[in-house]
Amino acid sequence: MKANRQSLRALLTAHGIPVTMQRIAILEFVQSDRGHPFADTVYQNLREKLPTLSLTTVYSTLRLFCEHGLVRMVPCNDAAGMRFDADLKPHAHFRCEKCGEIYDMESGDWKKAPPGCRIPEGFHVSECLVMLNGLCAKCTAESQTRQSHA
Repeated sequence: MKANRQSLRALLTAHGIPVTMQRIAILEFVQSDRGHPFADTVYQNLREKLPTLSLTTVYSTLRLFCEHGLVRMVPCNDAAGMRFDADLKPHAHFRCEKCGEIYDMESGDWKKAPPGCRIPEGFHVSECLVMLNGLCAKCTAESQTRQSHA
């Protein structure tokens, strides 16, 4: 874990972000949580370890990380707000409409528009964010089990 913190410190420094214990802890948490956490989730998981941490600090730090390309926001039609992802390689997301979990989906090149999408002349696509919605395998199985017992 110490080597990981040293690499996080170096990563922040390389991106011109002043290093603080709070920033290291927030980045470490987002990188380790594959569930695409909400800012509130980050705060709830770190506040005991960092009693001076505020939710405002978590939001501003995550925004700073997004601006510097260390994490990205994952829009998800959820009243709880934006989620965050430290996996910056091109990939799509799948959001389960029942349990709300978000899963990474392997994908191809998302530097261009999907087939069938007409881009007006003069426009340039720099990134294509794909969010698939439906039921995850667990929720699908639960739904099928309930239907078979009805």
